[in-house]
Amino acid sequence: MIENFDGIGDRIAAKLEELKLKQTDVCKATGISKNAMSNYVGGNRVPDTLATYKLSKFLSVSIEWLLTGEENKNDSDSSLNDLHIVDRNLLEKIKQLSDEERKRIEYIIEGLLIGHELNDNKRGQSSESINGEEAATSETA
Repeated sequence: MIENFDGIGDRIAAKLEELKLKQTDVCKATGISKNAMSNYVGGNRVPDTLATYKLSKFLSVSIEWLLTGEENKNDSDSSLNDLHIVDRNLLEKIKQLSDEERKRIEYIIEGLLIGHELNDNKRGQSSESINGEEAATSETA
């Protein structure tokens, strides 16, 4: 059993290079501080549980791989792997854009998410209205 987690920083750095990302990209997306991220990559500090989880999700790797460099052979979910490939390709394309273009993409995504929230709220309100109307109709009858 591994008792220390040597190499976490090297694995994070290698994955960032593979994905053509910077430490600051991870910090912005995960909320991990720049100082903490620098310490993780530099091997000065092991990420806490929450940071390990956030890093594994953002980098599309298992927590086990992040901590040990080993993969559990039972964790092969092909649909999850396919999703990660799509995410990586999208990130690589976004990485090629200028800062201004990235900001536009961010606004577009935020707009889409707001649209989804509004549609969900409208659906909830319309079903409440229908139920309220049915109740009012049955009370007057």
